[in-house]
Amino acid sequence: MVGALFSRSFWWLDGLLGIGVSLLILQAGLTIIRSSASYLIGESPADDVIQRVKAAVEAEFPQLEGIHHLHVHNYGEHSEVTAHLKVPGAMRVDQAHEIATRVEELMTKEFEGDVTIHVEPEKHGQDGND
Repeated sequence: MVGALFSRSFWWLDGLLGIGVSLLILQAGLTIIRSSASYLIGESPADDVIQRVKAAVEAEFPQLEGIHHLHVHNYGEHSEVTAHLKVPGAMRVDQAHEIATRVEELMTKEFEGDVTIHVEPEKHGQDGND
């Protein structure tokens, strides 16, 4: 409106206002993309949630070395949760699998989504051959 009213006196005003409106639209678009992309890419849950999960895993499975790389991916109303579970290097595969399954069940209750646990054996020594 301002550009139309003052265009006779200030020929450049309409172009300047058009650039201003374009920048506002660009900024709104970037804000929307930034807020949506973080959900799709995956984000770390809040620190208190991470601490609750770690405490629950450590309380139930004290023989484990820990859980890390906890990420939540939201796709609309569906959530996917991934985490790495560090187990002792000498642990048998079937034992590690059983524990990972139980941790998945525990985390499914916390996050109400599909949980995938990556089992990662702890390496002993520098080269992992000890």
